[in-house]
Amino acid sequence: MSDQNVEQVKERTDIVALVGEQVRLKKIGANFKGLCPFHNEKTPSFIISPNRQMFHCFGCGKSGDIFTWVMEKEGMTFPEALRVLAQRAGVTLAFEQVEHREERERLRATLNTTADFYQQIFLKTAPAKTARDYLLGRGLSQKSIEDWRIGFVPHVGTPLIEKAKARGVTADDLVQTGIIAQGQRGYYERFFGRVIFPLTDMHGSVVGLAGRILKEDPNRPAAKYINSPETTLYKKSRILYGLDRARDTIRKEDLIIVVEGYTDVMASHQAGVTNAVATSGTALTEEHLQIIKRFTENVAFAFDGDAAGSEATRRAIDMAISAGFAVTTVLLPNGLDPADLAIKDPEAWRKAIAERTDAFQFLLRRSLSMHKKIDAMAKKSIAGEILPLLSKIPDAVTRGEYLQKLAEELDLDSRYLNEDLKRLAGSPNTVSQASNYKQTEQESSSDTLFDPLVLREERLLTLLLLLPGSFPDVLKTLSPEVFTGVHTRGLFNEYIRLYNAEYRKGDSFDFSGLRENLPEDLLRLIDDYILAIEVEQEEGLLFQPDEEIHSLLKELLQSHIRRNLNRLTRKIDQTTPQERQALLQEIAQLTEELVQAENLTTN
Repeated sequence: MSDQNVEQVKERTDIVALVGEQVRLKKIGANFKGLCPFHNEKTPSFIISPNRQMFHCFGCGKSGDIFTWVMEKEGMTFPEALRVLAQRAGVTLAFEQVEHREERERLRATLNTTADFYQQIFLKTAPAKTARDYLLGRGLSQKSIEDWRIGFVPHVGTPLIEKAKARGVTADDLVQTGIIAQGQRGYYERFFGRVIFPLTDMHGSVVGLAGRILKEDPNRPAAKYINSPETTLYKKSRILYGLDRARDTIRKEDLIIVVEGYTDVMASHQAGVTNAVATSGTALTEEHLQIIKRFTENVAFAFDGDAAGSEATRRAIDMAISAGFAVTTVLLPNGLDPADLAIKDPEAWRKAIAERTDAFQFLLRRSLSMHKKIDAMAKKSIAGEILPLLSKIPDAVTRGEYLQKLAEELDLDSRYLNEDLKRLAGSPNTVSQASNYKQTEQESSSDTLFDPLVLREERLLTLLLLLPGSFPDVLKTLSPEVFTGVHTRGLFNEYIRLYNAEYRKGDSFDFSGLRENLPEDLLRLIDDYILAIEVEQEEGLLFQPDEEIHSLLKELLQSHIRRNLNRLTRKIDQTTPQERQALLQEIAQLTEELVQAENLTTN
C-alpha cells in the first residue's frame, strides 16, 4: 500500500458520515456527540470532530480516525480496514490489481446468488420437506432457519446453472467457487442431497457453503459434512461460523463461546446466547485465535461430551492458553450437545455457561477419570498431562495456584512437581509461545488507561496547550522523571524540546510547531488533548485553567517526592549502618522538599 492511497481514502471519507451509520449523532457546536459504541453509558461522552476527522470518547478513552474506527468496530487489521474503506470511497489500492478485486466481487456475487436460490428451494419446494422437517424437528424455529439463510439441494439436483445465468453468473463462476463440478456427463452440483449452511466472513458476506448430508446411504458412503473448496474468499482456517452476528455481543460480554456445529450456533443464538461461534470445516487454528483476540481474550469451549469432543476440548485449551487466552469450559449435562440443551432448556444452557469451569479443573477431572486407581503410575501419567498445560500459563500466580491444587489432588509434595514444571518451562514450545500473540502496542502497567496519576499528567499536558505561557513555570518545577506514563513523559520531553529550540528567549511561546516530527502515537495524543479543550470550551466546562494548572503542578510534584521517599524507606533495612546514615539524610532532604511542594506558589 502507499501513503498516497491512505491520503486518498482519508480525503474521500467523512468520519461523521462513517460513524453516523452506526451511532446516532447530535451536532454540538463544531462537533458531534453520541453514546459511545465501545462501552455502556447513559450520558453521551463520544465526540466526533469533523475538522480533525477523528473520534474520541471521554468515558472509555477510545479514539482514532476512520481507520481506527473500522479496525475497532469490525475487528480488522489496518490493511483490511484500508481495503474496506478504499472500496467504499472508490479508491483502487496500489497493491490491489483491478482484476483481483473484480474476481473477488464476482465470487461474492456467485455465492450470494447461489445461497439465495438454495434457500428458496428449502423454503418452497416439495423435495425439501424432509429437510424442513429435520431442522424443525430439532427445535429450530422457522425464523432462525430463515435468518441463517438455510438452503437445500435435492438428490436430483436443481436448475442452478440456468437460474444463475439469468442473473449474470456463468457456469465457470460456479465451478470456481466449488458449487458445481465437471463430470463425464457434464456439470453436477457438489452439494446434492444436503442441507446448506451459507458460510460468511465477519462482515456477513457469503464466502462459501457447507452441506450436511440429510439421509445416509449405506451403499454410497459419504462424508457427513462437506465444505466449499478454499478460494481467495474462503480460507477455512480463518472462518468462524456466526462471528458476523456474534461480534457485538462478544465485545459487550468480553467472552466468546466456541461450539462444534452449525446447528449449535443457531440454537444458541435462538436461546439468546448470541456470542456463540463455531469453526468451519476444520478444528480450531492459530488463525482463528488471532481473529478472536481482536474481540476478546476470554474464550469458553462448549464441545460435545463424548470422547471425540473431550479430546477436541483438550487440544483447543492447549492452543488457547499458549495464545494467552483466559480459558474456560462449559460442562453439558447428560451428554447433550449445545444445540439439544439450548433448544430443550434455554435457561439451562445459559446457566451452564454462567457456571463454566476453568480449563485446569476440566483437564484435571478428565485425567483423574481415566484412572480407576490413583497409584504411582497414575500420578505420573496425570502430572505428565497437566504440567505441560501449566507451563504455558504466562501468569506466575495462576500457575502456582494450579500447581498447588494438582499437588493436593495427587497427594504429592508440590516441590517435586515444581521441578518438573521448571524443566518444561525451559522448553521452546511452552511459555514463550504466548508472546507471539501479545499485542505489541501494550504499554507498561503505569500507562493503564484509568491510572489516576497518568490521567492527571494528561490533564496538565492538555491545559498547557491552552495556556502555553504557563509552561516556563511548569518547567522550573517539574522534570520529565515526574511523569509516570510512558506516553506522557514522552510528550513532556517534546514540549521541552520545542521550548528550548525555538522560544526560550521570547515571551510569546506557543505549541504551533509541536506536530512537526512527532511520532504517530504522540500525534494522536495531541489531537485527543486539543479535542478535549474544544469540547470543554463549547460546553462552558472550562473554569480557571490557570489555577487548575497550578493545582496539578503541586499534586504531581508531591506524588513524585512521595514515591522517592517510599523507595528510600524500603531500602533502610537492607543497608549497612554507614549507608543507613546517608540514606536517612536523603530522606530528611526529601521530607523538606515535600513540605516546600505543599506550599508551592507560582509567579
